[in-house]
Amino acid sequence: MKILYVSGAGEHPYCSGPGLIRAFRKLGHEVWAVGMSYGRFGLDFNHEIPNRSHIEWVPYSEVLKDCPWESDVVLYVEPHAYAQGPKPTGLISATYQTDPHRSGILLRDTLKEGIYNILFLGQPHYFPLFERAAEQVKIVLPGFDTGRIQKSLEIPPQCDISFVGFTGIANMEYPDKDQWGNYAIHPPKCVYDGRPEERYAIDHIGYDYAERAEYLIRLCSDFSVRMYENVWEPPAFQGALQVGKIGFHRSLLNDIAIRCFEVMAAKRLLVADEAVLSKHVDPWGLFVPYRSFYRPFFSNFDVEYSHTRDLIAHYLETVDTRQRIVANAQTYAFNNCTWEKRAESMAIAINRYRASKGLKHE
Repeated sequence: MKILYVSGAGEHPYCSGPGLIRAFRKLGHEVWAVGMSYGRFGLDFNHEIPNRSHIEWVPYSEVLKDCPWESDVVLYVEPHAYAQGPKPTGLISATYQTDPHRSGILLRDTLKEGIYNILFLGQPHYFPLFERAAEQVKIVLPGFDTGRIQKSLEIPPQCDISFVGFTGIANMEYPDKDQWGNYAIHPPKCVYDGRPEERYAIDHIGYDYAERAEYLIRLCSDFSVRMYENVWEPPAFQGALQVGKIGFHRSLLNDIAIRCFEVMAAKRLLVADEAVLSKHVDPWGLFVPYRSFYRPFFSNFDVEYSHTRDLIAHYLETVDTRQRIVANAQTYAFNNCTWEKRAESMAIAINRYRASKGLKHE
């Protein structure tokens, strides 16, 4: 197919954009990618949308005018890229929404206009809200980028737990560099005087990541932990994932994060709140789930944390069990959870839709 790919995140390395674009191209599709640069333009994207520091609504007319071909489909990929009509007659459009918990109002308003033919939903627990939002609604979980994680690369662990991503901790300091030049932190130097703003970073509308921050702060008191917030490029990225024996995850609003599959692919034990992940990935067989109930502002969070702490301690001690799980998880991730697999699912759905409309089936 000829795909016109639109992303508000553009070349930002930690999002679905670059990996998904490369996946479509690897499968033999032609992709004209439009988006923002983030100072890295030209690696995977063909055209930068000018005069925009942040994209939300992107008219069809703006993204179509510089595309060198007549596209089989226009694919808008969230975050921060929503089609704005009118949609040209005969044009097939789709959208891939990985963060509907972030963009609910924008997504709702866009879908009400009926300007997408296909909605690919990255978070399956939102399906009941959107099952009639487009002609076709398909579940496509997030994937991981095989260009950033090599199956053959193995870096010996240097601590108990690693975390790569936004920590949610306020006033972070990064005093140490690792062998790749990554800035790592252990333990977090945060002073807490009883006010949430002294402990948790404010993100978007509030303390969205308070539970994650509280877990990481407490884990640093009980285990050796390294955390990385701005590490993206290989092999440093894989090194950050593999520096710990365990890769920790706490979801935001029960989302299934790219991080889950990255940890599995890097052959580290994923310990994650079970949330929705357990319905799609074998708990205990491929990752270790923990139950999440309470906000850290309440004292009963102590009970939840102590259970998770003991669970982590158990798997640090039972090496054979941990190694069996991570070996199975890595095989599963590379066989089922790459962006190539996700792109293949989308391409099949798009081609079937085109065929149903009497268009050429590639």
